[in-house]
Amino acid sequence: MPIQPGSGGTTYISDTFVAASQVAMLALDAWQGDVCVRTDLSTTFILTNDEPTLLASWQEILFNDAVVSVNGKSGTVSLNAAEVGAASTAHATGHVTGGSDVIAAVIAAGASGLMTGADKTKLDSVGANADVTADNAPQAHKTSHENGGTDEISVAGLSGVLADDQHIIDSEAVAAAKTVKLDELTAPTDNTTLDFSTSLHGLVPKGTDVGDYLKDNGTWADPVSAVNAILARITTPNAIGNSSATLTVDFDDGYTQTTTLNSASVAITLSNIPAVGVALKMTQDGSGSRDPDFSGNSVKWEGGTEPTWSTGAGDIDLVMFRYDGTNIIGAALIDVS
Repeated sequence: MPIQPGSGGTTYISDTFVAASQVAMLALDAWQGDVCVRTDLSTTFILTNDEPTLLASWQEILFNDAVVSVNGKSGTVSLNAAEVGAASTAHATGHVTGGSDVIAAVIAAGASGLMTGADKTKLDSVGANADVTADNAPQAHKTSHENGGTDEISVAGLSGVLADDQHIIDSEAVAAAKTVKLDELTAPTDNTTLDFSTSLHGLVPKGTDVGDYLKDNGTWADPVSAVNAILARITTPNAIGNSSATLTVDFDDGYTQTTTLNSASVAITLSNIPAVGVALKMTQDGSGSRDPDFSGNSVKWEGGTEPTWSTGAGDIDLVMFRYDGTNIIGAALIDVS
C-alpha cells in the first residue's frame, strides 16, 4: 500500500495475498508491487500498476525449474550401468545360451516360478477350448460316473435335484418315483387348499364323495342346492320395495321383480336380463303420477316408443323384458289393476 511521507513522495510496501481464483485475485485491495499467490494455478502474480481489477495489471512471476544436474553431473550427461545401480551387460549375457548362468540350467535345477520344457510340452498338448475347470470334470472322469462306468453314481440315497441326468439310469428313476405319493409333495400339505386359481401341482381339490359338482372357481357345490336356487330365482318374485328417484333392477335376484314407485320421476337401470324373459311389476304409490324412465337402457319397445305409463294412485303396470344377445326387447301391460 502507498504511504505519503512528510517529504511528499510515495513509498510502496509490498503485501502478499492468497487467492483461489482469478475472480478472487481481481477483487483484492492491492497496490502496485503487491504479490498474489494463486493456489488454483500453483503460480504467483505481481501487480504492475494500481489497477488490481484488470487482469492485464497482473504479471505472472516465472520460475526456472529446468534440471540442473543428473547424478551429480551437469551439461551433456552420459551415465553407465554402475553409476545408476543397474546390472551390467555382462550379467545379461550370462543368462543366454552358452553363458555361465543360462536360464535352462536354472529351470532344470527346479527354480520356483519357471516352466520346464517337459511342462511346456504337456501344456501344448491340451487342445483349444479344452474343458478342465472344477465345475466340469474332464471327459474320462465324467464317463466313469455314468451308467456302466467303474464309479457309477446310483440315485439311491441322493436328495435334491440332480443337475446331470446322465447320472440316473431309468430303472433307478422309476424306483425312486414309486416311493413318492402325492400327499407327500411340498407345500401346500393339504391339497384341499388347491383350486383353479393356482398352478401348484396342477391338481384340483379332492372330491367330497357326496355327488357334488366342481364349480369354475375350483370349489365343490351341492347340485340339488344349486338347482333349488335357480328354481327359486324363476318362481319366487323379489320385492324391491319403494323405488326412490333411482332404481336398479338386478334380475339375478329373481326373474320377477316388484316395486312401488314413490318419486315423481324414477330412473330405472336394468341388469342381468336373461334370454328366457323376465318381468317387472310397477305399482303407483298413494299419490300417483309417478313416471318410470327406462331411457338409460336402450330398450327396443313395440312401435319404437316407450309406453305411456299409468298415473293413478295404486295403478299397476307390468313390463316384460328379454335379451336376444344384442338388444333388450320390452313389452308392457298397462293398468292391469
